[in-house]
Amino acid sequence: MTILYIGNSTESFEQTASEKNINLIAVSNSIEGVQLLKSEDRPIDVIICDFNLPGNTGVYLYDVIQSDPSLKVTPFILVSELYS
Repeated sequence: MTILYIGNSTESFEQTASEKNINLIAVSNSIEGVQLLKSEDRPIDVIICDFNLPGNTGVYLYDVIQSDPSLKVTPFILVSELYS
């Protein structure tokens, strides 16, 4: 399974993903996230996105993804903050 995490707090999430043998790709903002989604050779199984992103919100990113037919089929989880 490959998860794309878009946000700032990745430490605890990276540890959990490693323990569960999950491929985690982490980027810090929506621009990087969309670029990665459009260029990625392997499919992303799930997108987990922080609500607060530099420059805009996770809701904005969700709208961008939903407007692209090739991306909108990917499950999208919006979180407000990750705690360890």
